[in-house]
Amino acid sequence: DSRDQPKPELRRASSVSSQGGKTGAGGAGGGGSGGGGGGKFGGDVVDAKFYMMDRFVVAGVGSEVLLWSVQLAEEDKRNDIERLKRNHRYKLRLALQSDAKSITALSCVNSFLSHLLLAAGSNRHISAWDMATGQLLHTFKDPHERPVHSLSLNESSPFASHPNASYDLFVSAAADGVVALWDLRAGSRVARFAGHQSRVLPVGACLSPCLRYLGCGSEDRMAYLFDIRAGTGTYLERLSGHSDAVCDVAFNPLHPQLVTACVDGRVRSFVDKDPAA
Repeated sequence: DSRDQPKPELRRASSVSSQGGKTGAGGAGGGGSGGGGGGKFGGDVVDAKFYMMDRFVVAGVGSEVLLWSVQLAEEDKRNDIERLKRNHRYKLRLALQSDAKSITALSCVNSFLSHLLLAAGSNRHISAWDMATGQLLHTFKDPHERPVHSLSLNESSPFASHPNASYDLFVSAAADGVVALWDLRAGSRVARFAGHQSRVLPVGACLSPCLRYLGCGSEDRMAYLFDIRAGTGTYLERLSGHSDAVCDVAFNPLHPQLVTACVDGRVRSFVDKDPAA
């Protein structure tokens, strides 16, 4: 079980300078391999996530996946001036070069220790990387008709228990109107879900903590809920009440609740119906 593994020593690629920096009252310092100081990069930052229980930050920058170690200073609650003077440090540890012209989506686990990272590119491929060694584990070629804009590894929840094999599952979404469920160990697609609208705007998708449901956004001002176990690939329910396209969704890790993010700038919460109501 990857959650029981000791803290890995991430090795810095030989082609990457050991640039670091600190932030504080003077602003941000350091930079990525594609740029100089001041936090500037040589390409667009399309995705950024905390990784390995907040010990690292990973981001897709241009055609690279960059990994920094981060050290946050202890919070000073006396006043805001002292808080701003605190220095937070970071250092570039690893840079992975993609075959794609640009990275379009990333996914990694933060709630427990896992070496795995997924990266999708403009070449319509999904790459699985071992971040402990910097080695490419597997490439899913042309999983969608268009480049993947959303990836979500099964991170489950501390309030749910699943077999170790469940952590090899992830979902992908693209502007081809399809959300796909994949099994890393098998290296193949497990299920295909359709019925929502996604042809122009990127919409997010994710698995529920119980691993029974999949939620996704849609351009038709709805959020869609699928029953994974049904095996039909058609939606179980549509959640209305939005005034514009739903761009992302997220499940509550403890309660039967789905939160949606809408292009109108609002976040809405949906809860399971009470049979007694």
